[in-house]
Amino acid sequence: MEYDLMKKEQYNSKITEFLMFAKVVDPLLNKIKGQTAGMMRTKLNTIQSYQELHRAAQRYEDMNLQHYTDLNSAQLIMTNPDNAEVFQNLGEIAGNLQNPYIDIYHWAKGEVFDLTALKNAV
Repeated sequence: MEYDLMKKEQYNSKITEFLMFAKVVDPLLNKIKGQTAGMMRTKLNTIQSYQELHRAAQRYEDMNLQHYTDLNSAQLIMTNPDNAEVFQNLGEIAGNLQNPYIDIYHWAKGEVFDLTALKNAV
């Protein structure tokens, strides 16, 4: 009987230790999740801006082709046929940008859910 009481006390001690840990970590994880959500939106806007810049540069030079170069595309920079690789690379870079904050946000969100589930189970 005494052995069972010792085990019970050890388990209670571990549960109390976990609950104290959870009490400290839970607000921190929620803060990380909240801050990361803002960074994720900002990065998404930045990526969209790069893509829009690529399209705007093309439109700008298309207008210049008509008005300033007498339809001589060799005088253009971004959309010059001789510089096609530069324009293509810019498009690829803008298209390949990724948002690293998405993974961090989902990690923090998952940790919050896991911690909540463990607290509820205890």
